[in-house]
Amino acid sequence: MAADRTTANTVSKEKAGGELRITLRKSTNRRLAKHKACVAGLGLRRIGDEVRLADRPEVRGMVNRVRYLLEVEEIAHSAPPAKSRAKSNADSSARARAIPKPKPSPKPKPKAKATTKATTTANPEATPDALE
Repeated sequence: MAADRTTANTVSKEKAGGELRITLRKSTNRRLAKHKACVAGLGLRRIGDEVRLADRPEVRGMVNRVRYLLEVEEIAHSAPPAKSRAKSNADSSARARAIPKPKPSPKPKPKAKATTKATTTANPEATPDALE
């Protein structure tokens, strides 16, 4: 009977159609490995990344564990999200990762100047030995 109640509670929450908008606000550097795994399990990689997930107990459990790193907002499922024309940082960073920038062409190295010594072998009198 207890298993039936748990299933019923889970189904009723899913029928409600709630969603969570989860945004990573702090870095996962120098955090516990379990906390990093929770953030990765939520689908977040970088600060400012945002995901929408169904409001389910397993998602709530991961969010609860790393709530100090996240910003969470409950969203009613009935209203579709409004699209904005403004570019977000997540969109531009995804594009930057997808399209590699061309590498600048290497600058040509300056040619070394030829050094000439004033030595003439045709005139032995001009050599330093001859001047002594």
